[in-house]
Amino acid sequence: MKVATLAVSIVFYSLFVLPSSVFADTSGEKIFHEKGCVKCHTVKAHGINGEKKLMESPDLSDIGLKHDSDFLVKYLRKKIKLNGKKHLKRFKGSKEEYKKLEMWLLSLKTPPAQ
Repeated sequence: MKVATLAVSIVFYSLFVLPSSVFADTSGEKIFHEKGCVKCHTVKAHGINGEKKLMESPDLSDIGLKHDSDFLVKYLRKKIKLNGKKHLKRFKGSKEEYKKLEMWLLSLKTPPAQ
């Protein structure tokens, strides 16, 4: 009986007492949307077709096959160039948000369908 009461208490606490931010979706894909990456980039392999496509930017469906963590850190912080150009916008999120975005980008390894 005590175990059942404890289990019910844990469930109640988890659902109603803990702050909602604990359950918030903070995946890299969500950060990709929130930070405006979708204004320029697509990830067609995941059904992300961009919002307005402000400029011709690469599809990132297979970026995890092309680049590593070191490259992403430097490029998104505008410390190195790709094809003679630095990334247009410097990432302005927290370190935690950046890491989640980076991990999600590195997981993208499916070339977009042509």
